[in-house]
Order: sequence, then structure tokens, then C-alpha cells
Amino acid sequence: MARNFFNALRSDLILRKLSFKKSDATSYLLQSPNNAVRLLKGLEDYEKGLGKERKLI
Repeated sequence: MARNFFNALRSDLILRKLSFKKSDATSYLLQSPNNAVRLLKGLEDYEKGLGKERKLI
């Protein structure tokens, strides 16, 4: 039972760390006015269905 608890705790901590890294990266990118405009326009376009699926290299 203790092993399951610690595995769950470890998974939760990993997810929190990943989430923090994503929000930290987003905050960094939004610091530049040009980046902020570009990213927000991209989100608007995506929400309008104008996104394009691309294959990652």
C-alpha cells in the first residue's frame, strides 16, 4: 500500500513540475510584445478552425 501511495505522489509531483515548466515557458514567450501578438493570434486562428496539422520531423 505504501508503494502505491509513493508512486502516486511521485506521478503527481512530475505532472506539477511539467505544468510549471510549461507555464514558465509561456510567461517567458509572452514577455516580448511581438511574440505575445503572434502567439495570441495563433490561438485565435486555431479556435476559428484555421489551424494546420503538421508532421513533426
